[in-house]
Amino acid sequence: MNEPEPMLTAEIDEAALKEPKRFSPPAISHRLWWQIVALVAISAVAVYAGSAFEEELNKFMPESRMIASTYNKRPSGLRALFDLASKVSGNVRVWELPYRQLPKSSGDMMVIISPTESLREYEVERILKWVAAGNDLVYFDDFTFEMARALLMKPGLRVKATVISKEEKPGYHDVGPNTQVGEMAHVQTLRLASSVRLSGNKDAQAIAGDKDGSLVLLIRHGKGKIWLGSANEFCSNRTIAKKEFWGNFQLAANWFSTVTGTIYFDERCHGYTGGTNVFAYLSRGPLGACAAQVLLILAIAVLSEIRRFGAARKVSRARKISNLEFINGLSNAYRRARANPAVLEILWRSFFNQLARSLAVSPHEPPDRLLEAWSQSRYAQSFNLQSLLSQYEDYISRREVSDADLKTMIASCDKINEFTQS
Repeated sequence: MNEPEPMLTAEIDEAALKEPKRFSPPAISHRLWWQIVALVAISAVAVYAGSAFEEELNKFMPESRMIASTYNKRPSGLRALFDLASKVSGNVRVWELPYRQLPKSSGDMMVIISPTESLREYEVERILKWVAAGNDLVYFDDFTFEMARALLMKPGLRVKATVISKEEKPGYHDVGPNTQVGEMAHVQTLRLASSVRLSGNKDAQAIAGDKDGSLVLLIRHGKGKIWLGSANEFCSNRTIAKKEFWGNFQLAANWFSTVTGTIYFDERCHGYTGGTNVFAYLSRGPLGACAAQVLLILAIAVLSEIRRFGAARKVSRARKISNLEFINGLSNAYRRARANPAVLEILWRSFFNQLARSLAVSPHEPPDRLLEAWSQSRYAQSFNLQSLLSQYEDYISRREVSDADLKTMIASCDKINEFTQS
């Protein structure tokens, strides 16, 4: 057996040393990708199943807050009525904007059922103006309280709400409809519950009622119509599966079938508000382009201001004048203005306050009280405060104080303060 030559072995080792070893990452197994995909799928199914279970459970659980909203799928909500309107008329929307933004068109309908917030007077005026232009309004509410009757008090409607008292237990009862109205087709009975009866003028037509009065009225207002009812639980989710309430939904379906425009379910009256952000509104059109240019210019200006050009330079912030120079300049200004009386008043007030504190007298007391306290003190024999006070009042009344008199008064005041505080 032949042994390898030494020279050949050396050349192989040197070539292996010159060429660096390359690191090859370990190959990722396809099983890991399948595991990630399976985890995401299982998590999505779990979330969907949990949401569906909670939604179904909420249908049987008691409601903490009963609200007749189309967003509410629980028994007190109006989601069933919204779905019915969507099947009858495909153009159905939820209204959350202010009433001043109602479209200036005809053939639309606004549905307001059991509002949680009473309409304000200006909102009622806008809605009635919109109805008079050729639109319809369905308004069902409990008019027991006076604050909820803003719509009834308008002169054009003249509707009166009366609260009746019954001995029997309140609840739903069947009401016969007025079959002479076209919208009452295929409606056998209406099942309503209300303790309020409505009565209107000659323009109001009774649609459903009993011996106590009307529960639903049809009012012609301008080119439009108003369906006014006092049963605020009209067409709720809890009643759609009950056959005795199908007349209510048949009446609603007849309303929706006559609408040629859009059906708006008002959610603003239930506390839901929506609108366009003011910045998003202003950003549209030429105003938005101008605002963008201004903001760009301001950004460039700010960046240029905070950017330092050139070498750093030390800025001296030393005070250029001393306190004595400031005092001399201020005194010279007072002297030029001949404001010695003002200077005397300022200094006298300071002297008066210090002397009052020394004599345990309030600074707000009159000078007579200070003189009385001075006469009873041990300083009364040293200085004549009465003469100093009379001289001060004379100077102030004449508004003429010479420099010599000002210095004399200030010196006397300083001497008394030093004596009383020693």
